[in-house]
Amino acid sequence: MVRRRSKRDALRRFLMWGGKGFKLMLKAIPAFVLIAMIGVLVSGIHKMLHADPYFQISRVTVFPTGVLTNAEYRFLEETTRGRSLLDVDLPKVSEILERNPRVKRAEVKRVFPQELSVVITPRLPLVQVQFGGKGEYFQIARDQVLVAKQMSPDPELIILEDYSNEKKSPLVGRIYQNKHFFNLTEVLNFIANDPLFQGERVTRLAIDQLGNWSIILSDGVEIKVGKELRLSERQRLVLKALLQSSERAGLAYVDARRPDVVVKRK
Repeated sequence: MVRRRSKRDALRRFLMWGGKGFKLMLKAIPAFVLIAMIGVLVSGIHKMLHADPYFQISRVTVFPTGVLTNAEYRFLEETTRGRSLLDVDLPKVSEILERNPRVKRAEVKRVFPQELSVVITPRLPLVQVQFGGKGEYFQIARDQVLVAKQMSPDPELIILEDYSNEKKSPLVGRIYQNKHFFNLTEVLNFIANDPLFQGERVTRLAIDQLGNWSIILSDGVEIKVGKELRLSERQRLVLKALLQSSERAGLAYVDARRPDVVVKRK
């Protein structure tokens, strides 16, 4: 008797909860239908907008000019020709343009209704490197990316003679491998701020395998400053006197790495 009653109770509970579940399902059907209708509507609007000739690209602007290559301009033309502004994959376009080592950042935007705007942040060279004091000139940016190489030097850039690097012909777009490069900014600041170099034109820097720096003036006089990049007032006075004297033309280099300045004549 007890077993039969428990079976009836279980069946009653099943029917009760099953009925509630069925009622909830019936109530949820309109919501599902509404969601489906909204999805179809959104999809239809999406397709309509993408097919609307009002949004067909008629103009691509690139600023500044002179950074992208002809191949990259052709890529932009092929990517946008006859296409809707809504169809352009902006991150993909940026990614492809940023493969150019001269492009630090490419910001691609839609300018409705029909214009694609590309704003380039150029990667500017900080110095040009020549390995061992001969051969090609490799333009290096502040982030150590090799921007370009050429056979003749750029007169606007200081030449860094690298005697520490075994790789004599790195590839454009790769990182310039030199563990002492991070000191370059310090060297440039030292040249800009030290009174010794006021009125002097520095055309070259040199670095050896130990990280010792030399500063080479426009007439070829070399000042060896080593790693510390500090001159005492006494050293500065001696160097200033030498550079302003008639002996300057006969100087090969001046070694200021020790307290007593050493002079090497030609």
